Amino acid sequence: MELLCVVGNATDDHVLIAAGVERASGVIAALPTDPDNLFITLSARALNPSSRIVSKVVEIENEPKIFRAGADSVVSPHRIGGLRLVSQLIRPRVTEFLDRMLRVTKNLRFDEVTVPESSEYANKILRDIPIRQQTKLLVIALHEPGYHYVYNPGPDAEVKAGAGLIVMGEPEDVAKLRTLFGASSRSSWTTTDRLG
Repeated sequence: MELLCVVGNATDDHVLIAAGVERASGVIAALPTDPDNLFITLSARALNPSSRIVSKVVEIENEPKIFRAGADSVVSPHRIGGLRLVSQLIRPRVTEFLDRMLRVTKNLRFDEVTVPESSEYANKILRDIPIRQQTKLLVIALHEPGYHYVYNPGPDAEVKAGAGLIVMGEPEDVAKLRTLFGASSRSSWTTTDRLG
């Protein structure tokens, strides 16, 4: 497998520019130390105000600083590892089920489909949107504008313009839903990307 790469110090603006940061839709800062990740986040935000930036954080108390530097999201490997350990302790069967499900059904995805304001289904209730008729997707949650989640939404839940549907199913069905909504296409993530 061939990968395009730029060899250099990612805290150097010239290296970021050579890597195409100015046209990147997303940037991940994942160096070993928080100061370096903060510096990359600050530089990437200045060079590309519209990109989505995700940064690693080692010391949890540095999280607010990285957000202030311009990160859209911050990931703590220690926190994720801790949550996984607790899940194994108190919900072992759920954890085992998810692991088995991922191994057996390799095409299963958790994904998000945004409802554009121009969609004919914007501001309609779930019952009036032919999701189940045209796909095999399961709607897990609604992510409403303003970061409010509605989990396990009922048939009368309103799907507002700009909302994101969190769905589970196969990539082909996710593509069908995007077409149904008239949404732009983007790559899917497997559940392993989310659950680790």
